[in-house]
Amino acid sequence: MARIFVSYAREDAETAEKLVTRLRGWEHEVWWERALRPGTNWSDSSESELQRADCVVILWSLHSIASPWARIEAHYALQNDCLVPLRLDDSEIPDEFRALQTIDLLSTPLDQIDAQLSVAIQSVTRKRRRIRHWVLAAVAC
Repeated sequence: MARIFVSYAREDAETAEKLVTRLRGWEHEVWWERALRPGTNWSDSSESELQRADCVVILWSLHSIASPWARIEAHYALQNDCLVPLRLDDSEIPDEFRALQTIDLLSTPLDQIDAQLSVAIQSVTRKRRRIRHWVLAAVAC
C-alpha cells in the first residue's frame, strides 16, 4: 500500500483525523503532524516524511491556503507529481494548484468520494514509484 503524507491546517485537524483513520483502514501507511513524538524537530521530521511519501494529500481550506507550511508541502508534492488535493470549503485554491483535478468534498456525493480518492492515490503512487525506479536505475549505471 501507499505511504501517504497528509497536509492540512491545524484548524482542520478534525477532518484530517477522519481522513487518516479512513486511509489507515485501507491499509495505507499514513503520516501526519500528530505522529510527531514530543521533542522531535518538526521541520526535519516532516521534511523527511514528505520526501519518503508516495503521495501527499492536501486538505485545501481557508485555513490551509493561508498556511505557509501547507503551501510548501503542496508545492513540493506538485513538483514531484504526487499531490492529491481535497477541497473542504468554498475558498479559492491557490493559482499554481488549480490545474490539478481536485476532489471537492462540498459537491461530490459521499458514495463517490472514496472511489475518487482511492483511484487518485493509486494513480499518483504508481507514477511516483516509476519515477523512483528510473532514478535508481540511472544512478546504478
